Amino acid sequence: MMRRTLLLCLALVSMASADVWVDISEGERLYREAGGYGCAVCHGQVGDGGGQAGGYIRGAGLDQLNESLLTNAPMQPLSTVLSEQDRLNISAYLADLAERPLITARFENGQWVGQAEPVSAGQTVDLVLYNATFEPLAVDFPVLKQPLTLPALGTDVWTGVIQDPTLDLPGLTLERL
Repeated sequence: MMRRTLLLCLALVSMASADVWVDISEGERLYREAGGYGCAVCHGQVGDGGGQAGGYIRGAGLDQLNESLLTNAPMQPLSTVLSEQDRLNISAYLADLAERPLITARFENGQWVGQAEPVSAGQTVDLVLYNATFEPLAVDFPVLKQPLTLPALGTDVWTGVIQDPTLDLPGLTLERL
């Protein structure tokens, strides 16, 4: 009898796991839009912690997401909006983000400062640029391929392939993480 119960449990577990699928693109959409405001408002455009209140969540798993939805007051309203599938998709997107190194660059007091996770040539990275001044800022890092203008107190994210792992970005002092 015990053996039959064990086999039944194993069969049910394998059937349940066969039905689990994730959609990273849907997870990204939910990250940006869930509940009408999305996770990015608090956690930054790419989970970098550069939003209004939340921290770095790149790589956060389903358990961490579920725990935060239960215990973190600003996130609790989303607990009734997000289905279990939605939560799986968001977790898959956060895991996907964690596969790309993060480089952050902040312009303030007339200079760029930033941090970079280890990067290899040919690797796709997320470069988060933040203008901490009250004036628009022209940015022309060669890696961007074209200049851009950051609005006052604005953020932009560039995702692309880094060819030079030394990250020689003119005028930017990077702290290696």
